Amino acid sequence: MTGHTHTFAEWAQFFLLGVGVHAALSVPYFLFVESESVRDFDPRPAVRRAAESVQRSAESGRLVPAWLAAVDAGHVASWVVASVGHELAPAVVQVRHELYVIREMARDVAALLILLTTSPKGAMSA
Repeated sequence: MTGHTHTFAEWAQFFLLGVGVHAALSVPYFLFVESESVRDFDPRPAVRRAAESVQRSAESGRLVPAWLAAVDAGHVASWVVASVGHELAPAVVQVRHELYVIREMARDVAALLILLTTSPKGAMSA
């Protein structure tokens, strides 16, 4: 398309897109490259302590009730989803059939209107 000029709104959108991209790329840069405190930060001791704590809890058996509750909740949730799907299946079939009937009727009405409002070629030249 030649000769197309951009509106002010298009220019503003493009400018704000550039500002957003610059901001999204600047935040990690200033947090991790320009920051002096990040150079001294070492997450390995904290991760090691957390892993040891989880391992001690797992070995002592304190996490077993929470684990069993999570597994039971997952089974209940999957049963609820399956039950709802089973109960709604007949209604979905009925709705799909009604939509099919409406679509077919609309197609037939459109075809009838085309037939009634147009004339064959040469019918008017008599």
